[in-house]
Amino acid sequence: MLKDLAIKDKIKAMKNRYKQYDLVITVDIAKRDLIATELKAAIFDTARKTVSIDHHPISGRESEAEHAFADINLRDPSAVSASQLIMQFAKLLGLKRISSKISDAILAGIMSDIGPHTHDHSSLILPSDINLLGKTPNYKRVLRELAKKDPEEDRLATNLLENNLRLSDDGKIAYFIIDKAEGTKVTKEVLDMALNSIRDKGVELYFCIVHNSEDPVSLTTAYIRSEGNNNSLEQLMKALGGVGHNYACLLTEKGTDAEIMALSIKKALAGILNPKPSK
Repeated sequence: MLKDLAIKDKIKAMKNRYKQYDLVITVDIAKRDLIATELKAAIFDTARKTVSIDHHPISGRESEAEHAFADINLRDPSAVSASQLIMQFAKLLGLKRISSKISDAILAGIMSDIGPHTHDHSSLILPSDINLLGKTPNYKRVLRELAKKDPEEDRLATNLLENNLRLSDDGKIAYFIIDKAEGTKVTKEVLDMALNSIRDKGVELYFCIVHNSEDPVSLTTAYIRSEGNNNSLEQLMKALGGVGHNYACLLTEKGTDAEIMALSIKKALAGILNPKPSK
């Protein structure tokens, strides 16, 4: 993103406007290392006070200190989106109404984090939230904006579907295995575009495994998502050593074979969809 000259110019302008900012707030950034280098050096590190607002959980391989990188750290792993936290903070600050543009941005943040085509976004919007948003949330308009396609991302999503998509025998679990050594370029947006194409085919749970076949001791990472609010997903990930919530989870293992991890996750997810009756 920072290769874009316009962005660099904005950072330069922000740096030149004030030698030091009184307050810098980061949103949806789990660790200090994820702040762009230019922003970190020019603005964040020199600020008098910093605040972090985030919803990412701490994995077993991370420390509390890594996530508590600001002077004030406000983190709620139970929130499905940082946008959901922003809405709650707005209420705590006493705001009675926000503009339609901000309302749409908050909805877009929530919907994109749990999957744009999940059908229970309304369950995350409380009656008091609707008062703050100023009207009944316009999910259709936000969905139209989220559905706009970038040609290059569309090409990559199509390639992902054609070459990497795998389905369980009953078609309820879809997954991809991506090898960094092959130079496959997959972003969250590309993955979401690919998944949107198969959601009407009965898929309920899906995951993506990213690994590097040329580095046997590197981390193998699994990103797992549910099509809706699945009460068993978070408990399952904790049992496997991962982190997350009922909509999305993350599992990392060092030096694990991607195919073996995929089979293990697929079997565990199948147990969620088809639980054995209790004796």
